Amino acid sequence: SYSSPMMTSVDSKPILVFQTQAGVVGLKPDSGDELFRIPLRDLLNESSTTPVRVGDLLFASSVTFGSVGVNLANSEDKVVTKQAWRNAGLTCYFGTPVVFADHLYAVTGQITSPTATLQCIDPKTGKSLWTKKGVGKYHATLLKTKEHLLMLEEGGDLVLLEPNTTGYKELARSTVCKMTWAHPAYANGLFIVRD
Repeated sequence: SYSSPMMTSVDSKPILVFQTQAGVVGLKPDSGDELFRIPLRDLLNESSTTPVRVGDLLFASSVTFGSVGVNLANSEDKVVTKQAWRNAGLTCYFGTPVVFADHLYAVTGQITSPTATLQCIDPKTGKSLWTKKGVGKYHATLLKTKEHLLMLEEGGDLVLLEPNTTGYKELARSTVCKMTWAHPAYANGLFIVRD
């Protein structure tokens, strides 16, 4: 898949998590031994979003599957997974969601009727608290800073957002590039983007 691996842990034991074409897999980093496997098959075989950990929950999504929240726990020295919820309408395409103050912010979209929507999601239920449609045709990318969210829209606008669970709150906007599907980077106060 296009998804990047991510590192997490359960009871201080490290787990390397991959989202593949067929599911989400947790491996021991030192040996590669499989710890768990969560079915999540994208019909296009192109999972692009990286799984995200929020508390004890692992969030994973694709554009045709939707999203799933899975609780991770340790039982008798084994990692136990239990699905907390599934939301078939919460379809992340390109951008990986970000966690801010125990809530998920995700850009969702569809291929059949393309429109990208920013959503604030309650990770305990998988339900959207609010939506902002039209942040792109297929996607927009989110990044977290200390106090804010940065969203690079597909059309090249960089938007500064206040993380807020009650509604969309835009603080500033500037056109920084032309049409882009590339993920930006943020480091030491410098925002790096390509189009």
